[in-house]
Amino acid sequence: MDISDYSFHDTTILQVREYPEFQILEFHIDFPVDWETNKFELRILKFTQVTYYSFDTIQFAGNPTILDINEMGTTKNKIEIITNAGKRIIEYVNVELLSRI
Repeated sequence: MDISDYSFHDTTILQVREYPEFQILEFHIDFPVDWETNKFELRILKFTQVTYYSFDTIQFAGNPTILDINEMGTTKNKIEIITNAGKRIIEYVNVELLSRI
């Protein structure tokens, strides 16, 4: 999947799960699927073969909302997720947007 094919603006981060042994990072999110009807669905943004993850956030009440995702233009896939609580940087090989069952 190419992360730039999707708009994550107004996506709420509900939970982040790390699986260091398997180099997996999962963002459990409330993802907008229909802007006109304000419809959101629970999804998982799953990064695999993660080699770098950092976050710089402030103390924040509630769940952070994604404002933008910027590709950082390196040889590996590297993005900056900007939220209303700060930013996160992830370097990974693959990313998938999965339905959450």
